[in-house]
Amino acid sequence: MKVDSAVPTLIGVLERKPASSGAANALGMIGDKRGIPILLKILEDGTGVLKDGTGDLIYWEIVALGMLKARKAVPILIKKLGALEPDAMGWSASQTQMILNALRDIGDDRAIKPIEKYLTADHPEEWKRMAKKVLVQLRGENPVEELAKLFDEEPDEFGRWLITQDLGRYPEKQCVEVLGKWGSTSEYERIRSGCIDSLSLIGTKDALLELTSLLDADYPEDLKEEFEEGDPAKRLRERILRALKKATGQDMGEDAKKWREWIEANMSN
Repeated sequence: MKVDSAVPTLIGVLERKPASSGAANALGMIGDKRGIPILLKILEDGTGVLKDGTGDLIYWEIVALGMLKARKAVPILIKKLGALEPDAMGWSASQTQMILNALRDIGDDRAIKPIEKYLTADHPEEWKRMAKKVLVQLRGENPVEELAKLFDEEPDEFGRWLITQDLGRYPEKQCVEVLGKWGSTSEYERIRSGCIDSLSLIGTKDALLELTSLLDADYPEDLKEEFEEGDPAKRLRERILRALKKATGQDMGEDAKKWREWIEANMSN
């Protein structure tokens, strides 16, 4: 089945079962605007809530509307954002993050003033920090520098990791340098992993050269592990090698010098 011909089928699935996360996500990934009306209806009705295998609530219609850059969703998302209140399970925090990310991805200036107002209202400080990083990206005034400042101010490791993910949207040399710095100096495996992933996503010559530098980086013995036991340095180097192999189609093991020579000879920004 061709991708575009799957859209009516996916819409039909959502009309029958609004919480069909796979269908909503597929519409967003395909990028066909025909999916917007049904996703807007699910968003307005609140019928797309789905518990995943861990018991978390997933709002895939919000994610999909962000991927589709659906400007019609902005007023609804803003209204829902302001109405959310903390809950014992943390579901509202997850929904807050998804709404803010969707507003970032849509990139509509109409969201700027409501988010500025949101920052002055009585909301959890963690949520306000999420909103700040989206606001600096919507304003578009040197977002890399502003995100770097927020990274330094962020007290939570997960919050700093989220900022590394946001930086993967910006291919500028300044961004590559910031990610390289954090990727070689952070005391947290998660932060270093986030930097590697964003450099891989950027994928420019400069970004790949920065990855080769991280291949050579020192990994302290007391590096704070992400989730698994074992050797975080080994995991990080394996992550870098996967990124380099995917980007170049080459395999030069852990020889950073050979990687650099190949990238210099065969790639341009």
